[in-house]
Amino acid sequence: LHDKVYDVTTYLDDHPGGLIAIVPYMGKDGTKAFDRKHPDPTDVLNRIAPQFQIGVLVTAPVLAPSETQASAGPGRTFTMAEVAKHDQKNDCWIVVRGHVYDVTHFVAKHPGGTIPIMPFLGRDATSAFERRHQNPTDVITNTAVNYLIGKIA
Repeated sequence: LHDKVYDVTTYLDDHPGGLIAIVPYMGKDGTKAFDRKHPDPTDVLNRIAPQFQIGVLVTAPVLAPSETQASAGPGRTFTMAEVAKHDQKNDCWIVVRGHVYDVTHFVAKHPGGTIPIMPFLGRDATSAFERRHQNPTDVITNTAVNYLIGKIA
């Protein structure tokens, strides 16, 4: 919403409009729908949303495997210890090429099934990712970028 990224997982059951109001916009920009449904969207964003904000929307650079983490673009930074806390099917992050991805809502949609991703929840999946995709840069540019939440510190 408004170039900010929110994790509303714990708010879904409490949302006054129910799941149906949020689910269609998971992983997408819901700004227009949000503004249409709320008479005073700024009030809601100031009162409720800050506790769920996990980052800001940025355009991530596509890194070649030889580039260093230090050359990564802007965004929130995480330690591997922070990433490691997100190792469950209902809360899963992975690291690829120094970038952190929240793949919680992608695991079930993964074209190769859940099995290739599950061992890497909360871990660096770069090596396996590079081996399993014919053109990993295309996968990052076209799909993974939608789940990007930051980079490794």
